[in-house]
Amino acid sequence: MAKVFVCIPTWQGCLGPILDKQIDALSRQQQRDELDIHFLVNNTDEAGFKEIERKAKELNAQTRDFGQIPFPLGLENLWNYAREQVLKEDYTHLWILGGDNIPVPEYHFAHLLEADKDVIASPAFLKDSTLPATNVFQLTDTSSPFYPYKGAHELPLNQIFQLTEGMGTASLLAKKKVLQPIKFRWRTGGLCFLDTQFSEDIFKHGFEFYSTTLIWTNHTRPNTTDFVTLATDFPYCAGEFVKWRSQLNWGWWKYA
Repeated sequence: MAKVFVCIPTWQGCLGPILDKQIDALSRQQQRDELDIHFLVNNTDEAGFKEIERKAKELNAQTRDFGQIPFPLGLENLWNYAREQVLKEDYTHLWILGGDNIPVPEYHFAHLLEADKDVIASPAFLKDSTLPATNVFQLTDTSSPFYPYKGAHELPLNQIFQLTEGMGTASLLAKKKVLQPIKFRWRTGGLCFLDTQFSEDIFKHGFEFYSTTLIWTNHTRPNTTDFVTLATDFPYCAGEFVKWRSQLNWGWWKYA
């Protein structure tokens, strides 16, 4: 049986309906008893922290206040705190779920776990894009109009697939062995994200990195409580995306 440390880095902008939807989605996850959920809070006032703390109790989840650490150092500290907990305790995996991300459907976590990969992550749309651009990086191929991200319709349909370059951590599950040689760190140059450097380090240490189009992760639009989902209609590249979406062999995305 797995024992998974769930790291949810969250902040003031993820309160209210966003937090409610995330807690509801987590409460519905299959194999829920294998999850040890931790809301790691940064840049949130006292009232906001108390709201997170109160709602987290619905999941028997833990909360920890990291104060007012400026971005990006704050996020790096949160991720590395979670890494340290996994390494020093009897956890088998780390699941990083962004504070503005909703895992769908109810077998989202079970699917990641049952894939039994070193690292596997769920796709999500970029939250402020007018294109159906996902969090899959393509750092060396400039032929796509989505560069440096892949469009949803460029991803393999209805399958788990191996990555060759990298992916953002909207919803990412990593085995404990992956975290032993890798500490989260902020990348300098190019795409300057923790996600990018982590992706590079995964490959550097010889681990395999996968994604899947059998689940999805919803992403909050900036400064709203609206989500970018598979049901979203994009103004650009709509035809290619709609055709791809129609070939998905599961239908819950219409209602997620």
